[in-house]
Amino acid sequence: MLLRGVTRTRARRLVAAGAALGGAGIVAAYAVLVLSTINAPPPAGLSGSGGAGLPSARRTAAPSNQVACAGSFAPSATFGPGPEGQWVVAGNGTGGFVGYRAAEILAFEFVRAPNDAVGRTTVVSGQLTIEGSRLTHAEVSAQIDALQSDVDIRDSHISEFLGLRSHPTATFTLGSPIELGTPAKGVVVDVTGTGQLSMIGTTHDVTFPLQARWNGDSIEVAGALPVKRSDFGMDIPQLLGFRVAEEITLELSLLFVRPGQPGCAAPAASAPPGPGGSPAPSPSIGIPPAVTLDRLPAGWGELAFMGLVGEPGPGPLPAELFLLRAGDAAPRQITETALLEDEPAWSFDGRRLAFTGYPNEQPPRLFVAGADGSNPEQLVSGSLRTPAWSPDGRSVLAIPGEDINTGIFRIDVAAGTSTNVVQAAGVEDTPAFSPDGRTIAFSLLPTGGNDEDIYLADADGGNIRRLTTDPAYEYQPRWSPDGRTIAFVRGGDLWLMRADGSGAARLTSGLTVDSPTWSPDGKHLAFVISGTGSMNEGPQRRSLWFIDADGTHLRNMSFDLYQVAHPAWRPG
Repeated sequence: MLLRGVTRTRARRLVAAGAALGGAGIVAAYAVLVLSTINAPPPAGLSGSGGAGLPSARRTAAPSNQVACAGSFAPSATFGPGPEGQWVVAGNGTGGFVGYRAAEILAFEFVRAPNDAVGRTTVVSGQLTIEGSRLTHAEVSAQIDALQSDVDIRDSHISEFLGLRSHPTATFTLGSPIELGTPAKGVVVDVTGTGQLSMIGTTHDVTFPLQARWNGDSIEVAGALPVKRSDFGMDIPQLLGFRVAEEITLELSLLFVRPGQPGCAAPAASAPPGPGGSPAPSPSIGIPPAVTLDRLPAGWGELAFMGLVGEPGPGPLPAELFLLRAGDAAPRQITETALLEDEPAWSFDGRRLAFTGYPNEQPPRLFVAGADGSNPEQLVSGSLRTPAWSPDGRSVLAIPGEDINTGIFRIDVAAGTSTNVVQAAGVEDTPAFSPDGRTIAFSLLPTGGNDEDIYLADADGGNIRRLTTDPAYEYQPRWSPDGRTIAFVRGGDLWLMRADGSGAARLTSGLTVDSPTWSPDGKHLAFVISGTGSMNEGPQRRSLWFIDADGTHLRNMSFDLYQVAHPAWRPG
């Protein structure tokens, strides 16, 4: 069984394996289709509607030292209590997204992937003007050369054959006013926008069905427009035997705020300097300003992570484990085997390192090694992955490497035996013990469901209870060292909440966070960016990212590796 939480590294391996199987590999090719679309987010929608929506402007207000709102209206305008006047797309990556949703089909078998391929960009600008009860002007532009899905091969293929470097922008311009009726705060309005859609050198008249809601300090707009690829000259050749359906859906979910108001901050010349680094904006489109670290700051301990070595070519890249210590400018490789090593996990005393080994074209296995990667030994027979230690070091949690329908297993380290402790179909990603060893946190996507949430269970696997209920995917729960806070990913953003699920607060926006890990003192979190396309090119793909637990001081550090993944901070 293939998982939503499977790393992009594994996705590349399976794509390569499927290509090698040729015509005899229909089953494997379908598995690749499943994997390449299983991360698909829900359709665009307003916040609270069950789709991929946005929180209110006050919750997404940009810090005053970050980028300005995307629009050209002067911030000196005065606005009344109603929605009349000018609005611009919120800045700092908080303004939402524009993207596509498309079916991928096994070309010669007419087998459609169970989920759509979805690509999005948060590099969006736009403006609205409301006069009385009518929307009289609207224009939205999206940087489509920054589109990213969850598979980088797909993104580079689309960019190349659509010529997005030559046609980097798509624009919708309203052609005639829209009657909105009497404004009422918090009420969803269904409207139809008729105008011109321009992309890839072609312009067509379109009728865009939309939903909108005025929240007082913001306006949310969401919608989906089916189009035919051929109408816009989107000739996308087959990729490894897969083709894109003729009809695709363009979708958007945008947050508009008042020029110069919260969520529409003034730009700053540069980010403030942080420890061990110099102020420098991140080099990729769509990345908020961040300090680039020259070395891991003093007092920050040590991190383990997976690194892909070399450059793409025939066959999978070597995946090895690396260590980065405080004061180091470059990580040190600690494994070099025929396995593809991934998903490192430190014991609570920091003396041992568990990890997943992926033999070539075989199910994954769990291993335990010394803190320096020495003397690796297989932990238990059978296919398991994503290890997580118990505080006493006597056991390790893991999930099945092939079948997610059996839940979470607990491995006795000394005996080398495993027990199915959490019996729940659809457990995904790394489970995690609380620091006191009494509770297990994990994410669960119930069979047939479309809402992955975070759950808790007692250490013996009983008393399973749901902790989060947001419509967005919520996964990768990570306990703070004191056990009072849980870091997790919601819809690609990094969030924190209390251990009881209350007080959720967002730390990042627009970064597509993956694999957060706490520093031993609980003051910082490290993570990687799991996005693709221009969101994950060059330094972004090769970087560890850091942010303070209060949401300030975004930093990154790049290495001479093709890609890094699954950081794990060594306990102090």
